[in-house]
Amino acid sequence: MTQKANRETYIIILLVFCSLLLSFGILEIVIRYFGVYDENNNFVFADTPLKPYQLPINTTQDIIDDYLSSSTSRLMYDPDLGWAPRPNSQSKNELYRYNSMGIRSMPLEYSITPQPDVLRIALFGDSYTHGDDVTFENSWGYYLENNLKKNGIQAEVINFGVSGYGMDQAFLRWRKLGQKYSPDIVILGFDAENVNRNVNLIRVIYKPKTGLPLSKPRFIFADEALQVINVPAILPENIVNTMQNIETWELARHEYFFNSQDNDSIWLKSRLIAFLFSLNSDTDSQLYSLDKEPAQLTIKIIQQFKQEVEAEGHQFFVAHLPRHSHTATLLSQETLAYTALLSEIAKTVTVIYPEDRLIEEAKASSLKALYKGHYSPKGNEVIADVIAEFFISSHN
Repeated sequence: MTQKANRETYIIILLVFCSLLLSFGILEIVIRYFGVYDENNNFVFADTPLKPYQLPINTTQDIIDDYLSSSTSRLMYDPDLGWAPRPNSQSKNELYRYNSMGIRSMPLEYSITPQPDVLRIALFGDSYTHGDDVTFENSWGYYLENNLKKNGIQAEVINFGVSGYGMDQAFLRWRKLGQKYSPDIVILGFDAENVNRNVNLIRVIYKPKTGLPLSKPRFIFADEALQVINVPAILPENIVNTMQNIETWELARHEYFFNSQDNDSIWLKSRLIAFLFSLNSDTDSQLYSLDKEPAQLTIKIIQQFKQEVEAEGHQFFVAHLPRHSHTATLLSQETLAYTALLSEIAKTVTVIYPEDRLIEEAKASSLKALYKGHYSPKGNEVIADVIAEFFISSHN
């Protein structure tokens, strides 16, 4: 190659490099110009917070101030569970009412000892089990009890579900309260999003816009066994101080949604690079991967839950409770991101699957008819029908 040709090649490479650099600079300026800082000093572009993240100190303080100034909130601090329903309370919108033990009911008090010849079923899980967005009479637990009675099975369904719970908290609520009621059957509602919650300690770090300014216990592996940490849970008035000094908090390494290395990366000084990182993040593959901590911990929690329930002489089941987005995915004939995880759970635990019926109903009417944030009355009815049919066929 001649000297002239070499020079032309270098010029082309330089022009390409300069063009890329110019494009990079223009995009960097555009993102910085149209991006905004939120109340916690996080930079947000196209509704996406960009790394490095600032912990939501300011909004957390506001939420905690509101929480501490109210003695009537339906959820209260619990040192063993993080939070739990306030006994003898009801929500401001009057949808949710709790009896003297903090169990969702009409309200109705339940005897510790089951009535003779009555099949007692206890439900554990998060808001999809609790029945958020509907009255008690429109929750799937209520429908389940009525369906079984209509088919000649004298049943009593007690709903221990709590809004915002992870599977770890549901399990701990069984240990603290549920097992005292000696149910014949225990059902854990499986909401795949809870895999996130199982590796979270301070809720606002995972969900900055949450209305729960509290921390929660979580399990870790200790020689392949489960060990619970953050018990007692951090007092509400100490949450902000813990977040402000999170680098020195002894449990910070167990908060899955906090990574101090994010703040040390020089590449994240660029808003463009930070935005590209946000586009390429594949959290589902990390959370639901069978060789990663979130999925492994979820499996172990459910297995341990089953083991302890059966050791008391009761039966244990998991009910799959797909969200709106999950049912939409199945309607599109696509595979759920957590299919492998649920299949792994089903190897050792009996899982009840209502998704086929949800899809049938969605096709017959609409997906919107089944959900109103959480399940609509119709959605709850479908869940209850499938679970009732499962136990009726088993009973016969």
